[in-house]
Amino acid sequence: MKYRNYHNYSTRTWLFGIGTLLMTCVWIEGAAFLAAHAKTTNSARAFGLLFTASMSNQQPQARVPIRIPLPGLVSPTAQDGAVPQISQDPRTKQKDQILFVEIAVFAWENAMYGIGALLTLFGAFSFRGRLGRPLHLAAGVIIVLSSLGTIATMALLTNPERGGMEPLSIWSYLLVGITQSAYGTVLLVVFWRCRRDSCSERPFVAQ
Repeated sequence: MKYRNYHNYSTRTWLFGIGTLLMTCVWIEGAAFLAAHAKTTNSARAFGLLFTASMSNQQPQARVPIRIPLPGLVSPTAQDGAVPQISQDPRTKQKDQILFVEIAVFAWENAMYGIGALLTLFGAFSFRGRLGRPLHLAAGVIIVLSSLGTIATMALLTNPERGGMEPLSIWSYLLVGITQSAYGTVLLVVFWRCRRDSCSERPFVAQ
């Protein structure tokens, strides 16, 4: 029985090429779902802020006496404790948080779409012989790094000084990180351990 090289790509590269294309579809759908959930929650916060602002505007405002220092007298300073410090309006801080969430979610969502498009190109061109291994390794690195970016975005959204959203448990961060980076880790393990020649090995077909 004589064998000859029939295809210009290995079975392993071919299978992971299809897997990368399928993973890209799941990637884009997941990014759209998470972004929509964050936007819905943030919109609810915005409506709540508008409601409380309208209610407070209907209430009579108490007049605050203005202290004017008389000539020749030393006016109290903030260090003396006689003049209270004016704190920031909580509504102003919440407005900043809502705006930050909108910008952060928009940037993250479009970054995920861009990465999805890049993974689609990698998956399509991985069928071309020796390009399979480097493209799959690059895809694995990008997927793992993007999972770190997602975790960093989650931390910013729940930071009281940034997004001010509801805090998440450590298990939420672990679940998102493991789920998003799982396929990228598999790509790195499979294509890093195999030799360049074996990854580009052509399947043999009986002649």
